[in-house]
Formats: sequence, C-alpha cells, structure tokens
Amino acid sequence: MAEKFLMVAPLTATAELKDEFETVVSKLKHIGLQILVMPVSDVVKGNQYLCSRDWISFDVGKVATVYPMSLLERQRERNDMVFEILEQDGYEVSDVIDFTDAETEGVFLEGLSSVVLDRNAKVAYLSVSSVCDLDLFIEFCEELEYTPIIFNEEFSNKNEVLKTSKIITICKDFILVCSTFIENKKERKLVLTQLKKSGREIIYLDKNQIESFANDVVQCVGKDGDAFVLVSKTAFAVLKDDQKEKIKKYGAIKVIDCTTIEKFANHSLGAMMNKIVE
Repeated sequence: MAEKFLMVAPLTATAELKDEFETVVSKLKHIGLQILVMPVSDVVKGNQYLCSRDWISFDVGKVATVYPMSLLERQRERNDMVFEILEQDGYEVSDVIDFTDAETEGVFLEGLSSVVLDRNAKVAYLSVSSVCDLDLFIEFCEELEYTPIIFNEEFSNKNEVLKTSKIITICKDFILVCSTFIENKKERKLVLTQLKKSGREIIYLDKNQIESFANDVVQCVGKDGDAFVLVSKTAFAVLKDDQKEKIKKYGAIKVIDCTTIEKFANHSLGAMMNKIVE
C-alpha cells in the first residue's frame, strides 16, 4: 500500500514558493505516494508553517498527538481542518493526545522536530533545549509507551542548540546521524548503541552535510510497492559517493528540487512531509 503524507500548501502570496510546492507534490504523486494537502490560513505568519509535524504527528493505531509550540505565530498554525481532511480521505483518528495546555506554563515540545521516533522499537530520542522540555518529553513517552533516550547537542558557538531531527533521521532500513554534535562521549555512546540495536544500517553525516539538509530525506513506498529514497537537490550535492551507494540499497534515489522551499523555511523534504501512520 502506498504511504500517505500530509503537506501544508504555502500562501498564494508567495508565487515562486507555491509553484515549486505544486511541482514537488506532483512528483511525489507520480511515484505513487498519497499526498493530502492542507491549505494554510492567512493569519499564519513566519516561515516555518510548511512543517506541520511540529504541531501534529500520527502514530500506530491512528493516534494523533498535538504539541505545544514556543512562538505565538507557530501556535496559530494548528488547524482542526486537518481532521476533516483526514476523514474525507477515509482516515479516522482514533484518539487525540493534546499537550498544548503546557504552553500556558511556558513549556514546549515541538513535535517531530524535537522528538525523533523509532516506531518499530518504541524508542524516542530527545536533545533537551528551550523548546524541548525534559519533563514533558517523559510524559509524552509514558503516554505513548516509548522508551526515552535523552542527550544534549551543541552547535556552532555553543549558543545555538539544534533540534533532535537535525542530528538523527530514522528511516525504515537505515539511519542518518551526525554524532559529532553530541559532545558528551557517554551520551554519544548511549545514542549510538541504541541506534545500532535497531538493526538498521547507520550512515554517518558530517556537520557541513547537515547544513545542506543531507539529514532531511524520506524513505517511502509507492503504490506498486516500489521503494524510494527522496533526497533534495541540495542534499544530493553534498552526499558522498559511498553514502549514496549505501542509501541506494534501500530504494531508488529520487532527487527533488525544493531549493526555494529550503531557502524560505530552512528545512527540506523530510520536515514538510508529515507521515500519516495507520
């Protein structure tokens, strides 16, 4: 069965962005993916709204989780229309786990950018930061029955902390990781040991590749059962030959140009393709 993803359409005011988005969606449908497109309200501001997985995600059993966002402009991205779109497509959410009350306490957990899930092993990874509250993460893991793996990562001049999804990408058959961001050796060993337990092949990225979205890939299955790995044009350009060969083992690489989206939103394919889990 073809995999299904939710994507948020850009505001019509940004014509170049809109054209590229429509081209990307067309290419994804062409390889057999099911793409549900949700319009965005004009009240939404900023440049992160294409990434719906920051405020909603879907888990096994058709459970939807709604997350507390740190910025008011991002809180406005939440839209109950998503449930109507899913229902029209025949996907009925069985339960909604809503953590948004935490916003009133100044506590945040920004979805699947903050939390990286290994759904098969029921393990959740988190790098603690101002938008990734530790206590709320533990509550999340207890509610959805995930084992928590917690670490800290530092970036650049140590004043900026990356979200967890920038460091770890877990696909069906392989994992992309930039372990050099985890400076504490014990924490790094903990993370890598747990990742290896998954049985997936580990592909190591460097910091420069992360800045070019090499982590932001999607392994997926089309309607005919064909396996693909979606990689942006920007990311493909920085992947090394041996890394490409490893990735090819798990699906035909499809290079998709989303340069305008990347410049606008500072994220790529994986961030804006919100997987709808059955």
